[in-house]
Amino acid sequence: SGLAVSKIDLTDPANPVIAEPLELKSDRYDYWGGQVQATSEALLVSTNEYNSALRQSISTVHVVDISNPSVEPFVAYEVPIKGHVLNKFNMQLRERVLTVVSQVWRGFENRQRYASVETFDLSTPSEEPVEALAELEFANNESITASRFAGDLLYVVTVLRIDPLFVISLADPANPQLLGELEIPGFSTYLEPLGEDALISVG
Repeated sequence: SGLAVSKIDLTDPANPVIAEPLELKSDRYDYWGGQVQATSEALLVSTNEYNSALRQSISTVHVVDISNPSVEPFVAYEVPIKGHVLNKFNMQLRERVLTVVSQVWRGFENRQRYASVETFDLSTPSEEPVEALAELEFANNESITASRFAGDLLYVVTVLRIDPLFVISLADPANPQLLGELEIPGFSTYLEPLGEDALISVG
């Protein structure tokens, strides 16, 4: 098993040229099954490993720089996340700020989960530790089922017996604000913003 990022040169479509792959791995694991979110500048690849002390999967987001087509892809940052990143919609890189939604467990006897939103400053040189800007905890003992970024807003759906839709402001990445929530029956698995005034929820 393993996880690799491959660069393919399609200058001549009839003869694609595949570069040596960039392998993502740690000292303990060969990663597999990563979640991937892409921008024109970077690939955000989340990988997981099980933390036996915390009794949960912990994600690391690898920020792979793809900004220069003449340079091979490389890992610019490795950002440890507090919990488990469930899918690609849980990650955003915008104006050098990485925002990640994850599911976290607390306690050992009476285990409870909650949703976490973390922001990180990626404007520092890659050889320095990534600075965490802020964390917002919410939705105690509920599971994340969907999330979506839209400009300065983040929508997160969690579920227990009803389906709260949380609206979070990311206008100030160092101080995420919970703006409100909406309770609807069932639960949503996909969100799609329609401009600034509407949101489609499928579930």
